[in-house]
Amino acid sequence: MAVRMTALLSILSVLLCAACPSGPVPDADAPISSARLQAVVEKYLEDRTEILGTVVRVRVEGTGSYEAASGFTDLSRANPVEPDTRFVIGSVTKLFTAVLVLQSVERGQVRLDDPIREHLPPEWSAILAGIDGADAITVDQALSHRSGIADVTNSEPFERSLYTDATIRWEPLDILKMTPSQAGEGIRPGERFGYSNTNYILLGALIEHVTGLSYRQALQRNILDRIGLENTFLIDESLGSRDDAIARGYSRIGGVPRDGRGVHVAWAQAAGGIVSTAGDLVAFDTALASGELFDDPSTYRRMCQRVGYNESYGRGVEIVDDPEVGLYYGHRGNFMGTRSILAHFPADGITVVVSQTYDGFSMSHPAELMKRIVHGIRGEAPAAPSEPAMEGPEILADVSGAISNPDSPSNGAWDFAPREEWSVDRLGGRPLGMVGALRVDDDGGLYVLDRASGTIDVLDPDGALRLSFGGFGDGPRLESPVDLFVTPGRVHVLDIGRSGDKIKTYDKSGSWVATTAVEAG
Repeated sequence: MAVRMTALLSILSVLLCAACPSGPVPDADAPISSARLQAVVEKYLEDRTEILGTVVRVRVEGTGSYEAASGFTDLSRANPVEPDTRFVIGSVTKLFTAVLVLQSVERGQVRLDDPIREHLPPEWSAILAGIDGADAITVDQALSHRSGIADVTNSEPFERSLYTDATIRWEPLDILKMTPSQAGEGIRPGERFGYSNTNYILLGALIEHVTGLSYRQALQRNILDRIGLENTFLIDESLGSRDDAIARGYSRIGGVPRDGRGVHVAWAQAAGGIVSTAGDLVAFDTALASGELFDDPSTYRRMCQRVGYNESYGRGVEIVDDPEVGLYYGHRGNFMGTRSILAHFPADGITVVVSQTYDGFSMSHPAELMKRIVHGIRGEAPAAPSEPAMEGPEILADVSGAISNPDSPSNGAWDFAPREEWSVDRLGGRPLGMVGALRVDDDGGLYVLDRASGTIDVLDPDGALRLSFGGFGDGPRLESPVDLFVTPGRVHVLDIGRSGDKIKTYDKSGSWVATTAVEAG
């Protein structure tokens, strides 16, 4: 997917011209421009009325930066979004937090293999000691989401309570106090990936303890002032506590739109409490990739190394090798009806930031628009969706009987807040974790792959749980399931683990049938 810079410069004038709306078209001989970018954004938004406001910023190394904006800052639709409109960036905050932690590593204040409890205030360490297995969590495991600690913020009831109870004033320590014991879950530090905002709430406390500064002060001194970001700040009260114009996203609870202006969000802090602009995020990524934020340039490379086998996360960085657009580093974020993505493509020198607000739930994600923009910059037509090519027995060669849900969030969404609104948030008494795939059977049954528990849950057309199977373990059980396919009489799970990539096949009752080893084609 890599494109030589010389070739890139020669095709920058092509930015999805076929997708441009009717009317005046920018000069066909011009390089990528903000006008062309605006045309792509407007075309993309034509049928997506649930997206309230959108801002895009693109930087192409060696050519410049480009911007586009569309929509409004709130439901009044009286205030248009501008390129410098501020958005809550949710889990993109984790990039900033990881930088602060790794700066402390460079200064010799912390080592990655240290137990994180050694660098926490006494009250924090005492609570951590009471959570089964958490006393052994290392700094590196928290950075890479391999701690095994639970995430109380990743649930629909948690978000609903924030919107509906104006008296809630949680602080980061309160989130740790609410974190349940992991006893009986079979999850131990370092065993496997499990996205949890609690990891970064812990890292925020670590930053304060080792620097002697508040998280806000550490952020300001060691990142914002260091590289001159003037439109980025931490929200430590409610969104409405600032006079700054911040784009407002909405969740619909009982059919009533609820915005986050009055929600107290101090608890989010190092996990998702930063507000920024698309321009500041591009500048931050540029400084990060160039090594400007570290004393040793190799520290950034360390951030971008996958931790664990075949996972898509480094140290505060999502590492996505997308079959449509190739390898990129960055993060996605979701908070209070606002979603963002920062994506840096090292092979092309392209950085894209997309921030959007929504009026209620939407299956659309900023990553969709990001991919369309990258394809246009490269002069490519968007790739048609396809299954990955594999060597080995073609047990899925005939997929004529397979039915999949085209609206499923196939990449999941490691976001700060809940991604979907479900009629249930627990399946068989177990919290619904990271949804890795949704597939619909020919009888209307719904197969849900929960990557957080390694479980396949089967629901009938009315949403009632029929059965659950899978789970983490050896043999017929699963190591790291990433996708599933449903064919007549069979369920096939793509399982990526330490023992190699394989497809595990089950019958419709959940009984294991066969395991087939596969290799990338």
